[in-house]
Amino acid sequence: MPQEAFDALLMLLETLEAGSEGLLAITVHRSSEMHHLLAKHSFARSTADEGASVGTLGKGSYLFIQLPYPLTEGAFLVPALYSFLLADEFKTQEPSLLYVRLYKESRFETAVQLMAPIQTTGE
Repeated sequence: MPQEAFDALLMLLETLEAGSEGLLAITVHRSSEMHHLLAKHSFARSTADEGASVGTLGKGSYLFIQLPYPLTEGAFLVPALYSFLLADEFKTQEPSLLYVRLYKESRFETAVQLMAPIQTTGE
């Protein structure tokens, strides 16, 4: 479940210094009535891991938003993801993969960013 993976990543980042980051990949499957979200994998990188990658996103265009509020637990992640999936860019083709990036801005602040690949006319 994405909630548990998010909570584990958030707890790990709490032990690391500011500037650390984490990435959670979530697969999306749509049934006739709802979306099913499944945590695929996660990575974390502290600022001490100089040169290490937190994961690589494929080449292409992405829809990106940074949540204007922190998520303090995974239970709040799923509603944010469902809201993200309602974006106009996904009306014709829904993503099969979402990314949640956590960036520890300071000791008590962690930014949450949501990303998903989108098709553009040039691709």
